[in-house]
Amino acid sequence: MIVETATIQRTFLVRVNPGNDILKSIQLAVLKKKIKNAFIMNGLGASASYHNHVVSDTTLPPAEIPPNGDLLQDIVSITGMIIDGRTQAHIHFTDDKKSHNGHLKEDIIASTFCVICLVEFSDVDINEWDSFRQLC
Repeated sequence: MIVETATIQRTFLVRVNPGNDILKSIQLAVLKKKIKNAFIMNGLGASASYHNHVVSDTTLPPAEIPPNGDLLQDIVSITGMIIDGRTQAHIHFTDDKKSHNGHLKEDIIASTFCVICLVEFSDVDINEWDSFRQLC
């Protein structure tokens, strides 16, 4: 187990415009604001479709099962981390019948709106986090 103390630096609200890719928007915000490490505290909104993946084995990086569809979905949450400028995020969707979740992937497009909160931190040596870094 590794326990680190992180110092909060800045907080960002990222509003993803309708029609924009959610993951690419997070990555662009990280690049524009020069964010190295951050928590994705939460995200919410709606998407025009869903395209995510869930792991299917225990290797690193794991094999993936890619659920996807063209149904309008509410985004219940987006959480994760930015490590060395790379995004590792999970998304939870729902419609009027069921919910599902998995890793945030490209091609998930914001429909009406999407807002994500990023909390930048410092003072953490992530070089010991080998397995986590392989996922990003």
